Amino acid sequence: MFAALRKKYTFASTVAALASALAINSTLQVSPGTSSTGEVLFGANVTDNNACVILVRRDGTLATNVAGNQLSSLNPGGQSGIADVFAIFPFEISISPPPFFTTRPNGGDDGVIYSTFFSGQALNANGASFPQQPGTTPVQLSGFFSFTRVNVDLVADRPDSFPTGNYETFATVRCE
Repeated sequence: MFAALRKKYTFASTVAALASALAINSTLQVSPGTSSTGEVLFGANVTDNNACVILVRRDGTLATNVAGNQLSSLNPGGQSGIADVFAIFPFEISISPPPFFTTRPNGGDDGVIYSTFFSGQALNANGASFPQQPGTTPVQLSGFFSFTRVNVDLVADRPDSFPTGNYETFATVRCE
C-alpha cells in the first residue's frame, strides 16, 4: 500500500523551499498467545522543483512484545524502515507519529499512544549523522547537497493487550 508524497512550500525572503512528506504504512495481524509481524511499506511520488527528496530503501516490520500491549519495529522480530533523504538546502527532517490506526478490530485503537524514533547516517560529506531520537525532534541537515540515510521506527503502546485482528497505520517522514 503506497501513499502519495505530500508537499509543503515555505517562503523565506526570495527563497522557496519544498518540504516533502512520505507516508509510512504498516499492517499487522495480532493473535493472542502468538507472535505477529507486519510490513511497513514506503512509497513516494516526487514532482519537479523538489529541493528535498525522500527515497525508500527498505520496508520495515512491526512485531508485538511478550505482553501483547506494544506493536513496534524495535521489538525482537521487528525491523526499521529505511529512507534516503537528498536535500540541496539545509532542511530539517522529522517523523510525525500516526494519529490512529486506519485499520483495526473493534477497540483496537482504544488508549493507544503512538511514537516514532529515527536515526541517520551521512552518506556524503554534507549529510547528517545522528543517534536515535524521538521522531518529533527535528534534525538539521548539514548544508547543501546532503545525502542522509534515515532509519525509521514506529511504536504503538496501550495499557492492555491489543485485540486480535488486523492493524494498519502510518507515520510521516518530513523534510521541511
